[in-house]
Amino acid sequence: MNRTLTKLLNKEHICLQYREFEKDLLGCYYSKNNRHLIIINSLIVDDKKLYNTILLEELGHYFTSIGDAILQSHNSCRDNLKHLKSENTALKWAVNFFIPTSELLAYFNYKFKWLFWSYWRLY
Repeated sequence: MNRTLTKLLNKEHICLQYREFEKDLLGCYYSKNNRHLIIINSLIVDDKKLYNTILLEELGHYFTSIGDAILQSHNSCRDNLKHLKSENTALKWAVNFFIPTSELLAYFNYKFKWLFWSYWRLY
């Protein structure tokens, strides 16, 4: 696991556990009585990129979620929208944490120049 993520889990007192879920469920975040738990599907532990992505997204729930947004088959349309918004917010947090805006802009700036120069053969 990434050292930065390990430090963050320890600093925030978040427990990390592994369980074998159905393959559609890769991770989940649970909080009750000021105790926080992230559970990662044990089937993805060897896939470091996927593992770190799921762990970051679940950490995003810790930092951005208020209340319960668990998707269930009997949820109303409003509950489904609340769940999707919660997932989107957590994923945005993960991206912003893992990729600083300055690095992202520098990358796109570099790629744009390269594409422009290669298209017009201005190198």
